[in-house]
Amino acid sequence: MIGALISVGLQSPSYLVAAFNPVTLNVGMILLSAIGYFSAAGLPQPLVAFGKDSNEPHESIYERASGSDFTQLHPEIQRRFGFSSTDNVASIGPG
Repeated sequence: MIGALISVGLQSPSYLVAAFNPVTLNVGMILLSAIGYFSAAGLPQPLVAFGKDSNEPHESIYERASGSDFTQLHPEIQRRFGFSSTDNVASIGPG
C-alpha cells in the first residue's frame, strides 16, 4: 500500500489532494477499525454460547411466542415450527 501511495504521489500528485483520495480513505478505514476494536472490548459477553458446543435444547421462536399452547398444536405443525437455529434445519414453503 505504501509503495502504491508513493507511486501515485509521484505520478499524479493531484489525486492526493482530491476528495476521497487514497490517503484519507485509508486513514479513515484504519481509524474506524481501531474505534471498532477498542469499543468492542467493553461490550458484555453472552451468558450462553450458542452453536454446536451448547448441549442445552433451545426452543424455537414459535414455541417461545405461543408458550404452553404450542404443545396443543397438531404434531406436524409442532415439527414444522419447533426447530431452532441450533438444529441446523431449514423450513422452506410456498408463498
